[in-house]
Amino acid sequence: MTTVVRGANTAGCPTAELTNEFTVPRTAPCTAGMGIGSKRTVRHTSANQGVQIATVNAEHPNDLPNAYLSASLRTILAENGLGAYVGPANGFVVSFTNGLSVYLSGDTGLADEMRSVVRGLYGAKLVVINIGDNFTTGPEEAAYAVTDLIGAVAVIPSHANEAATQNGSAIAGTRTARFIEILEQGPMRASRRRSVPVYVPLSGMTMEFHSTGNCVVGCF
Repeated sequence: MTTVVRGANTAGCPTAELTNEFTVPRTAPCTAGMGIGSKRTVRHTSANQGVQIATVNAEHPNDLPNAYLSASLRTILAENGLGAYVGPANGFVVSFTNGLSVYLSGDTGLADEMRSVVRGLYGAKLVVINIGDNFTTGPEEAAYAVTDLIGAVAVIPSHANEAATQNGSAIAGTRTARFIEILEQGPMRASRRRSVPVYVPLSGMTMEFHSTGNCVVGCF
């Protein structure tokens, strides 16, 4: 596949050493494609150590919106009741220079790789997980993933598909509020090994986490 940025074919980002490292900033655009199970390291030119980004599996359809297809191809697919599938979905585990490993689930359903790879191989302490339900994990399933499969220290809910907060607090009756209830004080807590703090993302607010996964700045 050829990638075009700024009207011209774009070269792949270089890789070096066993960590597949490349440095930033770059003098020209480059693409850094990654397959499931692969990893790259991105290092700022002023730093001695880089951030590792590893791909992990996600259980979710990966269809290309019809708006990206030519009119003729849209018509052919529609006539046959088909969509344009563009390969497997994926999530990421990002390992920062302070030792913190963060699992970014993307959109996914439950999968045992959360236990065997995200937890067993990468040891993710902080999880950013989708809780939107309907097409992917909902609050209950995501809570199970966080506590029983991944064993996370802290979690940030994402992709809730709702107006989740008001004045910095979760709105009662939302999926976000339900997720917090389950993990911190809800009726399902008796079946969990421990409670897990939930940090709701707020516009304009920055959170910082220790290598252990504990929030140290912007912890609301």
